[in-house]
Amino acid sequence: MSLCRGMVLIIGAVVVGSMSCSSYVAPTLPARKPVVPVSGEVRVDGKAVEGVVVTLHPKGHNDGLYQYPSAVTDAEGQFELGTYEEEDGAPAGEYVAIFVWPLPEEEQIIEFDKLKRLYCDPKKSPFRVTVAEEPLVLRPFDLKLQGLEGKPLSQDEITELEIRKEQRAAAAAK
Repeated sequence: MSLCRGMVLIIGAVVVGSMSCSSYVAPTLPARKPVVPVSGEVRVDGKAVEGVVVTLHPKGHNDGLYQYPSAVTDAEGQFELGTYEEEDGAPAGEYVAIFVWPLPEEEQIIEFDKLKRLYCDPKKSPFRVTVAEEPLVLRPFDLKLQGLEGKPLSQDEITELEIRKEQRAAAAAK
């Protein structure tokens, strides 16, 4: 299972598990840190693209409950990060940036990321971001796709995409 999908499944399991255990005590979330505006641009093979999800992962921070600054690019490839609310900014710190460009659900037959999952692993990301305590406009992120092979899907991921396709077909037939 990919790291990107694994995070979603872990969060879902925690939520479902917390609803089924009456003695469960929810962990306390870290206090909100002050945020500063952070904006930037994403280009794929030199072109601005819409719909890329940009997420900053704190360097050396593995807590699944941490709220990661994230945003989705607009038609000009521009984004403004949000951590606690949309476009509210990011806390000061050292980060690595990851990128996912989701395919429309009906096109997710053998892949779910137009970027072929080349840029979704924070452990392999070459994109470092330092957020200080003042507004920041990042240099454009230039992602390369042309001529690159993506990471192949695992058999579990292929099966999951096939199940979703069948579910969509069944829902459309009703």
